[in-house]
Amino acid sequence: MIKHNHKHRYFWPGIILTTVVVCAISIYLYVWKDQHESIAGNSPILQSNPVSETKSTEVQQKITPEFPPDIVAATYRSAASDIDKLLKDGSPEGAFKAFKIIERCVQLFNVKKSIASLPISGEMDDLRKRNLAETEENNAYCESVSQRQMMDRTLLIEKAVVARIPGAAALYYAAGPNGQPDDLALRPDDQGVLAWKAKAIEYLKIEADSGGIDAIAQLASIYSGQMEKNDQNISLSLGYELALRDIKISTNANVAQVNNVISSLKIQASQNDIAAAQELEKSIMSKCCKNN
Repeated sequence: MIKHNHKHRYFWPGIILTTVVVCAISIYLYVWKDQHESIAGNSPILQSNPVSETKSTEVQQKITPEFPPDIVAATYRSAASDIDKLLKDGSPEGAFKAFKIIERCVQLFNVKKSIASLPISGEMDDLRKRNLAETEENNAYCESVSQRQMMDRTLLIEKAVVARIPGAAALYYAAGPNGQPDDLALRPDDQGVLAWKAKAIEYLKIEADSGGIDAIAQLASIYSGQMEKNDQNISLSLGYELALRDIKISTNANVAQVNNVISSLKIQASQNDIAAAQELEKSIMSKCCKNN
């Protein structure tokens, strides 16, 4: 009689599940590293910095708010109270910072769910326990956030966008319709989603015209078709990539990544596309950087 080794039945699915969760946790731990500066208003992500090292193909990672493992320091005990303090004066700047705290906590809750869903056995159980312990302090900080505060976060980020706070437009787009980023893919033909998307792209274009590098990179990514094929527009994507490169070159920043993207787009582009892209590049640079 041939005996089947049932252990192998679960080997590859287990490896795949572990890999996915490890990647999610790694991204989470990476992007939550500078929260003290961000809350204090000293982080570069809160300032207008058209020469930061954002890569258009990594824009979603770049615009993800940062939040370090040691968030529960002596001066920060409750996310809810920090949010209330930031909103007390009614300023767009306070709304922007409050939004970022709420968004970080939402990300934490999602990571926590992913970790908790791991099977309680073997190496995956060790991974689950280790990472739950690593996020324990963040959980304590974020657990005070109310459902109302989470629901209001889209109003906060829109207030910051309308006030043209640098970096707000890219975060507004990343948050998605009513705080549901998946709706862009799940309900692409919904009239409400389409109306929100059109407004979000206009916000991005306004910020791009003032040299907002996050907005420029986001638009380049949108029109490349990476997010949604229906959005693909080679001339627009190439134009924003060219402007992105110009801004980086102006400060001797590394342009290897953007050069690779530009080369790839030019292969796909017609001469008319390239001409239109160059016009867009000139338009952006003349508006944002003619004196710099």
